[in-house]
Amino acid sequence: MTTLRSGEGEVVHLGAEIGRGGEGTVYSIQGKPGFAAKIYKPELAPERQVKIVAMTAARWQTSHFVAFPVDTLFNASGMFCGFSMPKVGSHRAVHELYSPTGRKSAFPQATYPFLVRCVVNIARAMAGVHATGCVIGDINHSGILVSKTATVTLIDSDSFQVRRDGHFFPCKVGVQEFTPPELQGKPLDRVLRTENHDAFGLAVLLFYTLFMGRHPYAGRYLGTGDMPMDRAIAEFRFAYSARRTATQMEPPPNVPSLTDLPLKMADAFELSFGPAGSTSGRPTAKEWIALLTEAEVELVRCTANIGHHHFRQAGSCPWCRMEKAYPGFQAFAPVVPAIAVSAPINLAQLISMVRNVPDPGPPPTLNSLISTPLNLSPSSAIKALQSFRVKRLSTAMLCGAAGVAASAFQGIGPVVPLVGLGAFAITMFSAFSGKGSRATFDNRVTEADRLWKDKEASFSAAAGNQTFSRIRGDANSLIVQIQKLAEEEQRRISDLASKVQQAQLIRFLEGHSIENAKIKGLGTARKLILRSYGIETAADVERGRIERIHGFGPAKARTLIAWRRSMEAKFRFDPRRGVDPRDIAAVKADIAKRQFDGGTRLKNTISALHKASADALTIRGDPHIAEQEAYTNLEQARVDQRAIAFDRGSKTQLTFIAVLSFFIGLSPHFATPKVPKMPSPRAAEVEVRPGDLAKPMPNIVERPIEAPGNEKSGTRAPTEPPTLNLPPPEQTTDGSQQLDSEAPPLPPPREIKTVPNGPPPVVSPPLLNLADKVDAARVQRQLKALGFLTGEADGIWGRQSRAALQAFRVANRLGRDDLWDTETQERLLDFAW
Repeated sequence: MTTLRSGEGEVVHLGAEIGRGGEGTVYSIQGKPGFAAKIYKPELAPERQVKIVAMTAARWQTSHFVAFPVDTLFNASGMFCGFSMPKVGSHRAVHELYSPTGRKSAFPQATYPFLVRCVVNIARAMAGVHATGCVIGDINHSGILVSKTATVTLIDSDSFQVRRDGHFFPCKVGVQEFTPPELQGKPLDRVLRTENHDAFGLAVLLFYTLFMGRHPYAGRYLGTGDMPMDRAIAEFRFAYSARRTATQMEPPPNVPSLTDLPLKMADAFELSFGPAGSTSGRPTAKEWIALLTEAEVELVRCTANIGHHHFRQAGSCPWCRMEKAYPGFQAFAPVVPAIAVSAPINLAQLISMVRNVPDPGPPPTLNSLISTPLNLSPSSAIKALQSFRVKRLSTAMLCGAAGVAASAFQGIGPVVPLVGLGAFAITMFSAFSGKGSRATFDNRVTEADRLWKDKEASFSAAAGNQTFSRIRGDANSLIVQIQKLAEEEQRRISDLASKVQQAQLIRFLEGHSIENAKIKGLGTARKLILRSYGIETAADVERGRIERIHGFGPAKARTLIAWRRSMEAKFRFDPRRGVDPRDIAAVKADIAKRQFDGGTRLKNTISALHKASADALTIRGDPHIAEQEAYTNLEQARVDQRAIAFDRGSKTQLTFIAVLSFFIGLSPHFATPKVPKMPSPRAAEVEVRPGDLAKPMPNIVERPIEAPGNEKSGTRAPTEPPTLNLPPPEQTTDGSQQLDSEAPPLPPPREIKTVPNGPPPVVSPPLLNLADKVDAARVQRQLKALGFLTGEADGIWGRQSRAALQAFRVANRLGRDDLWDTETQERLLDFAW
């Protein structure tokens, strides 16, 4: 027994060894069951002394989530050798929780809500570390322990980065898969870690747990060549990202996706694993606590498997999809409600209850339940229509008669008759169009008939027994399924007995993890990729599954197959063990769960049957006021349709107006005498042609014209001969005269400058890059100002931003996707340039 002394002078006796690592060994402490001691290797102890002394002096051990050092320990020579700390008992490493294979044995009762509660506590533990001013630095899958009650404890706190009393103690180690992109390939012992670096490791742990052990950067590279894990992380190639074009990665097949998560959580993962998170900051531990706590209330139970839970936002259960894609894979152990064991269902009683619910039978016709309206008379609209038509037709005939009559008068001209005839045509058309058309009343009948048929269909569906018959059919099918469960249980247990050797082999192979095996050519990064594709143990090694993984060809598959066969060679079948009790228990649990679930559904079906029968009978006894009104409206519309023709009084009135108009229009044609048109005297016209001007003018004989009043004297007043006001003719070169018929000279030509056909061309601004935080924030601000984005303009182009852009494009008829192109940019930001 080793005896040590604490820094406070207390004697410490080391007990049994608990664990061993690269730095030292952990022992229990006798007499202190709640504490343990970590003893460093002798060559490491002097280097760690100052840091451990500073941490114990800080009194951080009050935290319930972290195993901080409590006191220093010294050997008999007074040399520092280690420290005491709280003992973490009945806890398992977190990787045994998020690995489906490890969860079978370490956490067989764990459900998805249990996993969500664990990651909330992991975030709380990290937030507690950051509250002390420390940075974890070396986040890994074995440094976090989980209990059966979902509580979490962080260990290896002596490797944290610590600032205390002016001293800086860096975290010198790290695991590649948890190291952020900005630190990949850098010497970690000379790097100042920050909380943002821890935020990356925290996000990886959360992703591992919520996505069944899949690493966020493990997927299929769409480019050429290989994509090692360290390069994928350094280049922000988040395999599950919606930025598929930028990452050139796609996730493994048949695994959950970001769309199965609440939108805020999906955006938080995009920020954590994308380039923006390294500069603007990833979600902190406190922010993850809020996000995960809010998401817990969104968990719902799968309708197909009582042991499955998923977030409400998922289109379907992701665990059912995985189990269907990978035969034999089980996401969670079957959950059997306690009531299923203590109170088995009485199937005979349930069948009797189903049979005793009365069938309401087929429904009566709706016509038989309402009264037929009698002595319906045409509505006031018909009377108003008839009066309207008589007035319009009378006006039309009088206008036409006036036009015909006006054409009998020669001095009026053609305008007045045409106006009269035009008024006749327009007024006649208006009498049978618009509200006066027959189509109006035909449409009323059609609409009333449609409403009545809708009432009949609704009544038949609600008052009939179709719903009742469907529910009873579902109940009968459910009864048959429950009756067959006992037979299925016996068959499955018999199958187990015939496959005892195979079951023992599978159980043996599941105990050999690929991660802990030394396989030639298979490093940590490739093991991580295999785990992301659901290949964790020797039992998962199959040639087809391996060769479908990008970067794993036939050679790697042969290596893994050879390793599996070497494990199989070590297997020894023990016929005395028989069927594994765990396998029998799993079958019985599954059958019991399905019986309980079927009984619950059958009870709900009986309640639905009673309700369907009562509802049908209640509807038949209703007064059917709305249906009566619809039927009355239909009959009234039909009466109005038949009464749209003119009655006897209207016909008499129209006949009188027609006869009167006939006489008005024709009487002027018989009464007005026809006067022949005489040609009106016109002044003598002299046509002067250019050729006639050169001829000598004829002598004009002067004839005396009698002056007024001199008729008796016989004398006539002399008159001047008529003269033509013509310009003097010009002399030609040969002495003859000609008419100046040439046009005046044109002005000199004027230069016309070319005018451009339109405004100067508009040069479009460069297309914004949504991967850039500044450009993305600008687009987000505009979408938020227009009401399409409800979140913050943080520059992270996540699913919420893409949904807002898609809504904007649909509203502006630019498309139904979230494409970002020049036309979308100009439409969204046109006023900002």
